Amino acid sequence: MSSGTTKSTGFYDFLAWLEANRNLVITGVVVLVFAGFGVTFVRWQNQQTELEASDSLLKLRAPLGAVDQTKSPKPDDFLAVANNFPGTRASERAELLGAGAMFAEGNYSGAASRFESFYTEHPNHHLAATAAFGIAAALEAQGKRAEALRAYENVSTRYPTATFLDNVKLSIARIYEADSQHERAFKIYEELSTSTSGSRSVEALSRKERLSTKFPELAKASSPNQPVTNTAPSIPSITAPITVSGTEDNVEE
Repeated sequence: MSSGTTKSTGFYDFLAWLEANRNLVITGVVVLVFAGFGVTFVRWQNQQTELEASDSLLKLRAPLGAVDQTKSPKPDDFLAVANNFPGTRASERAELLGAGAMFAEGNYSGAASRFESFYTEHPNHHLAATAAFGIAAALEAQGKRAEALRAYENVSTRYPTATFLDNVKLSIARIYEADSQHERAFKIYEELSTSTSGSRSVEALSRKERLSTKFPELAKASSPNQPVTNTAPSIPSITAPITVSGTEDNVEE
């Protein structure tokens, strides 16, 4: 039997099977069509939810240069977005913004709890470093220096490339100084006074010079004493644009 004859016979056999199983084939095609439509609809619905969540979060942001601080979003406003749109990227940002708002209001215990909750639930999230920093800052603000030091060291070890690492180092040095570990504090101040810029560099230089004045042996050369800015512990600002695309959200200072 030639190959042409075999192919022809096979084709006719297929047509015969198709005719005999017409209803089954039609049902299968319908199922596939509806399955594809269902997947497309779910994706569309998820995108709409992401957009709605982001829009709700954007509406909470105070206009730039706003004078009336009484209209600033409250922690519950952010947490409402997180609760209303679970599983969205906007809800995750809302969780951290809510914790940050608690910190700003002086509710350090509540902020620590919220940051800890986020960090525990999303250990591999791209915002986990921010949550870890928030935990440490809230502990320091409560005067829990030993716990705060461990938390800051966790951030420094786990997130060595974080853009707010200078803030972490400065906080560690402040705790060392408060615990009379002057040499360790001085070394960090010295490093930050030359390796960074802005307010962190100014504070590090001022604190370094104060220590060198009190303990001349810490420095090779004495420096004039300068006023020291007594800054409270800070957390990275969460001010980047809120979008639903990828992981471009950048929340560090």
